[in-house]
Amino acid sequence: MIRFGGEVIDNLTGREFDLLNFLVSESPRIFSRAGIILKAWKTVAVENLVDTHIYNLRRKLPPALAARLQSVPGRGFRYLATVEF
Repeated sequence: MIRFGGEVIDNLTGREFDLLNFLVSESPRIFSRAGIILKAWKTVAVENLVDTHIYNLRRKLPPALAARLQSVPGRGFRYLATVEF
């Protein structure tokens, strides 16, 4: 279960939770899709699976939290605790 801004987020799948937990714990490091699969999920999978889970996470999370999941073109994904607009 995740809490953000007093709100409980309990609709995440196991993979989504693991992905978010991994990116938050390794913030602000950038991880490639292959790196996420290997280090967060410790499995072998197709790389576009990460994109699917990032997309689903962004839809399920509150906008302020979803904005912290950043795509870094040509490199991968990261979580930034503070986002500047």
